[in-house]
Formats: sequence, structure tokens, C-alpha cells
Amino acid sequence: MQCERFGWLRGLPNLTDINMSLFTGEAAAGHTESLIDGLQSCTKIEILELDGCHDLTAAHLAELLPRLPRLRELSRLGLDDCPALPLAELRHVRSLRGLAQLILHKSFVAPLDEESRSQWTPPSVLLPRLVEFEYRAR
Repeated sequence: MQCERFGWLRGLPNLTDINMSLFTGEAAAGHTESLIDGLQSCTKIEILELDGCHDLTAAHLAELLPRLPRLRELSRLGLDDCPALPLAELRHVRSLRGLAQLILHKSFVAPLDEESRSQWTPPSVLLPRLVEFEYRAR
């Protein structure tokens, strides 16, 4: 399904598994705000995968994440092709103590160095329940 506005998510508050793939390039510009607004109503999210969110920023995550009360129980988080995020935003992921899968593809403004990748790789010193970590730089 292709859409430019995500207000319809407000009518689906019981969603637990969300996999969104946005348009790339200019077609996606400005859609992230609508997506973040809609996702705030989906308070039971346990699996969240975002693909092609080229204009996803730290401010968007700061707005969204606190409004998802089950997020601390999140089992899988995937970010694919979200290049506007600073690496410092990974500090928020450290609080997801129950996270079992972390997938990071072509996201963040800079690549993770080898030491950082080793801290996320299971058995992870940062996330004790993590069983899968996938990382691919641009």
C-alpha cells in the first residue's frame, strides 16, 4: 500500500508488529512526521521495522519512543535506510533490556566502529537477551 498520510494508524491501537517501508528520495519527504504521529497511537508495539525513512531524525524518535509504553518489552527493532540518525541515538536502544533482535541496515550518519559492533554482537554486554544483531553500513 502506498500512502502519504498515516492518520489511519490511530484507528489500530492494538497493532503489535509494524513494518513500514516509505518511498525513497523526494517522494518520502515530509511523510515521516505523519508516520510518527500515527505510530504514537499504536501503544502495543513489540516489533517495529522502519525502512526508507530518509528524514527520520533523533527528534522524531524522542517524540515517538516515550509514547510507546510497551517499548521496554520490545523484542525486535529494525532500522533500514534511515541515514539521518546520529550514532548517539543508539543510547536509547540500550534501555531496551528485553530486545532479542536488532537489525540496522544503511542507517546513521556514520558507520559503527568495530568495537561498538562487538558490544552489540551476542552475547551482548549491552543487551543480555539479544540473540541476533545484524549491521550493514551504507
